[in-house]
Amino acid sequence: MFFTIKMFLTVKKFLKVWRRREIAMSETIVQLGKGIIMLENNYDANLTCIELDDNLVFIDTGRNYDLALKFRIDMEKRFNKKASHLLITHYHFDHYGGIEAFKDTEIVAAESGYNQFLTDINFYLTKEKREKYVEMWKKQAKESNQEVPISRQIHWEYFPKANLISPTIIVKDKFEFGDNNRKIAFEVTGGHSKCSAIVHLPLDNLIHVGDNLATNPERGKDGFPGYPMQFYRYGLNEKTISVLKQIEKLNIDTVIPGHGQVVSLKEVSNTVEYFDDLFREMKLMFRENIEPDSSILEERLVEFYNKSITNWVETIRQQYKTIVQEQTINEIEEKKRQMLEFISNKDLEKVLKFYTEDFELFLPNGFVIKGVGNYRNNFPSFDDIIEHSICAEQYYFLDNSVVENSKYKSILKNGKDLLNYEKTFIYFWKKQGKSWVISKDITVSESVY
Repeated sequence: MFFTIKMFLTVKKFLKVWRRREIAMSETIVQLGKGIIMLENNYDANLTCIELDDNLVFIDTGRNYDLALKFRIDMEKRFNKKASHLLITHYHFDHYGGIEAFKDTEIVAAESGYNQFLTDINFYLTKEKREKYVEMWKKQAKESNQEVPISRQIHWEYFPKANLISPTIIVKDKFEFGDNNRKIAFEVTGGHSKCSAIVHLPLDNLIHVGDNLATNPERGKDGFPGYPMQFYRYGLNEKTISVLKQIEKLNIDTVIPGHGQVVSLKEVSNTVEYFDDLFREMKLMFRENIEPDSSILEERLVEFYNKSITNWVETIRQQYKTIVQEQTINEIEEKKRQMLEFISNKDLEKVLKFYTEDFELFLPNGFVIKGVGNYRNNFPSFDDIIEHSICAEQYYFLDNSVVENSKYKSILKNGKDLLNYEKTFIYFWKKQGKSWVISKDITVSESVY
């Protein structure tokens, strides 16, 4: 019995050491030019160091705090300079999880997504909740007898114990700095996420695009069509490709992805061409009302097939779901634009056509208005509205409806005064025929100031 336990512990220790060795072997230091070093990491985000005259600038941290700290220390020794800035390409844990390693620097990130980031670290992602998430994930993996990939093991190790701190420089559009020899532009572009940013070094003909590009380890192998982009498990969107199209117009030699190997601008162009053609066909299928689980899918998209894409049918089906959702959002956004136009034109009857007959309005005081007829009698006065807008924060896709979390803002005339009115609400959209209409409006909060 003692021998069995001892043997078990020895094997467990060996596997832990072997895992550490495999992780270490997955990290490659790549010099991209004078004073530009990238730590390529097969199991995490890439880390990058940029030398300026008097200090060092870093891009992203990965999940692994220990690795981020080691990379910083190694670079500071190598250049004999201290870190001054950390640039976060977007608020995803695999890019900012090691943020504490740079707590004494200026931390730069996008304004878009910042409030959600604060909500996450102070509520959804407290240490206690992160520990519970990891316990749940481990239990699920054990019960389903899943093999846990190394990238997920790293996440489970560092996710619960990370000390998450806030950025110190919040950027709405662009933040530029540098010295006489090197210029750095941090630009919020969206794409992979609303908070995604790129980092452009124009004098070096180099750009870091975050997860707007994640290079595929299969590229260059026989039968691969020549594009470097990985399919994400939740699919790519057109905004991501539009960001890459903007990059095509720049004088760039080197493109650093959020994950994987550095690529050339030509490979980015190959990516854009491939996904442009794929998305064009998928949008045609959407207009033909082809469902993502349809058996036609594989046949229609056979020209985009490649044997090096793991689980191709499942992957392409998920990508089509992403396109369907994106096109649905476009349709709903167009409906809202039309509705606001009719409100501006004071055309109540046309406005009410955007609601179902059994529409329900839930107000913050608990009062409920049922039926579009009753809503007509309680509709706010058009005469008070000077200008107004609706901004969607998030969309959620259910089986038979789309849920929108949004904010409505307007300027109202009150005698000789002007008032600002804000409303946070949740719309439930449903499809009637070929048109989207609102079945529920849950008003979460209202304020006038």
